[in-house]
Amino acid sequence: MIFFRKKAREVAALEVPPPPEEEIEIKAIPKEEIKVKPEEIEKIEVPAPPAPETKSKLREMEEIERKIVEEEKEEFEALKEHKVVKPVFVRLETYSAAIEELMLSRTMAKEVSEAAKRLIETRDLQRREYENWQKSLLDVQKKLIFVDKILFR
Repeated sequence: MIFFRKKAREVAALEVPPPPEEEIEIKAIPKEEIKVKPEEIEKIEVPAPPAPETKSKLREMEEIERKIVEEEKEEFEALKEHKVVKPVFVRLETYSAAIEELMLSRTMAKEVSEAAKRLIETRDLQRREYENWQKSLLDVQKKLIFVDKILFR
């Protein structure tokens, strides 16, 4: 299946380019054997593998882990003792004051968001006005250059 029939016809219609006038000689790469004597090769020293940990180190690690676990267990038990479940009572005045503060903060947040929207709108308006002013200034400049060319011919 040929996808590019038109391209295939164009390629078939092309003429074969003439052969080059001078033949290019490719020189063969000389083959040289690498001669290295075994005495010349440096002997690679491989470090000895690390000695396996002795049982005494493992025992020390286990003892340290046990101590840490015991300390954390004691801290956890101390936290359990301090937790006392009591009913939570809030005075009505405190609750109503908290509700009022919450409502006040909500209204302030709305006012701030509205002010931010107005600022964004004002900034966009100023940007558009500046662009219009710049365009009119460029137009006046072009007209002045045109008049200047006509007057001083």
